[in-house]
Amino acid sequence: MPEDYPAPGTECPYCSYKFDLIGKLIEFGSPRPPYPGDITLCIQCANILVLDITLAPRRPTVSEWSDVLGNPQYFSELKRIQRLIFAAKHLHGAHIARMN
Repeated sequence: MPEDYPAPGTECPYCSYKFDLIGKLIEFGSPRPPYPGDITLCIQCANILVLDITLAPRRPTVSEWSDVLGNPQYFSELKRIQRLIFAAKHLHGAHIARMN
């Protein structure tokens, strides 16, 4: 069963989406808790974020962006997840439109 980790009072620095939980991360095929410095995505705007020492999301530094862009496999996976977030938002919006 997935575990979530509390992240009260944190928000996306891009869209101000309020986070209350951070999920487990997968590393080498195994789940693990999130750590400061981990890269994640906002589930609202899909921007790339980095977790600070309190696990609050922040904008990546130039160096962190460079690390992401310098790893084509990692960057490709982040882009894939961004597309899934946008697709889910689109489907949810279409569902809401049909209800009205």
